[in-house]
Amino acid sequence: MKKTRFFVLSLLCACVMPMAAGAQSKITTGTDEAGVAFSDKYYLTAPSRIGIRLLRNPALGADGFVVRLSAMDAISGCARLGKPNATVTYNNMYADITMGSYTVDFRDLPLNPNACKKDSQVPFADVVLDKAQLQAQGVSKVRFNYGPFSDTYNMAIGTNFVRLEKGQGSSKHSANVYEAQTGYDPGTPLELGFMPEDTLMLYAPAVPAGVDATAAIEAMAKARGLEPLREEDGLRLPGGAAKAYYFTDPKNTYAGKLQGDAPQLLGSVAVSKTVYGLQGNEVVSRDYDVYMKKPTLHE
Repeated sequence: MKKTRFFVLSLLCACVMPMAAGAQSKITTGTDEAGVAFSDKYYLTAPSRIGIRLLRNPALGADGFVVRLSAMDAISGCARLGKPNATVTYNNMYADITMGSYTVDFRDLPLNPNACKKDSQVPFADVVLDKAQLQAQGVSKVRFNYGPFSDTYNMAIGTNFVRLEKGQGSSKHSANVYEAQTGYDPGTPLELGFMPEDTLMLYAPAVPAGVDATAAIEAMAKARGLEPLREEDGLRLPGGAAKAYYFTDPKNTYAGKLQGDAPQLLGSVAVSKTVYGLQGNEVVSRDYDVYMKKPTLHE
């Protein structure tokens, strides 16, 4: 079986305005895992708004991926926010992903409020899922549970993709009804595409806007044994502002030599363009360097 890797087509499934932690319910009784007592200055709170991301992690193998749940209750000030936990259970067609509470710590703060960092903090928890396991379990819906809320997403699983689309949820708050952001493709639901593991991304950053280097880059890549990656069987390639070209390396000539996601020079291509002038038009040819790299999270 051919191994695959994956990319993110649409990143964020929740975009909400920050909310002060003080507006949330809080638990001030009991103790934390270390036995430290909760109080008015150190307490547990549950998220009332969450963000959902599908992320890749090459260490998880061909079918593994990460669902990141973020508590979109940003707080500005000196308080320290802890890390929530998250669990997943399976119930027939449902995968239930539950995000727990996190700590808010106002203890031992500096007297001068300007002496601490006031960046917004977003507590998050990661849940590892496996595409093959989801298929074996017959999962077609995912319920995201947080505090008293629950939102249900329909899950579609194909050979080359996993997709989430907002379904009916029990949440009655408008702030908890999320629409997928446009990301790369307007109107696209939250989606993770699985590419062949030997996929390479080629790009020529010096090529100016309005100059099409597609034919030259494809010709060079094919001459070096690379094969164009086509959109098929549910796989859709990302399309960002920067022009990129996707190829597979069936002979592992280059893919196995790349370290991490650092780019390497593959070669150069000659691209011609017409320069218009008062004395007449002139066809000018220029060489551009072409780089190769393994696609990263956003590529």
